[in-house]
Amino acid sequence: MSCRKASYIIEKRWVSKISLWEKLSLKFHLMICNLCRKYESDSKILGKILKSLNKHEHSSHLSKTDKDALKDALKISE
Repeated sequence: MSCRKASYIIEKRWVSKISLWEKLSLKFHLMICNLCRKYESDSKILGKILKSLNKHEHSSHLSKTDKDALKDALKISE
């Protein structure tokens, strides 16, 4: 599996179910590819941030606490 295909499947998991074959192929790829493991980790962090922001969808601005949490999460992923 290419890294491009792995990143596609990582993102696809956020919006729909992936097939058993995709799960197994991705799992194997992640075992051997450090960059895609990092990408998956970053994707999880971003997903959590977006989920948190979704709670505030009626507000057009982030609170100071949310801004600080976002900055901290981005620092951790570097």
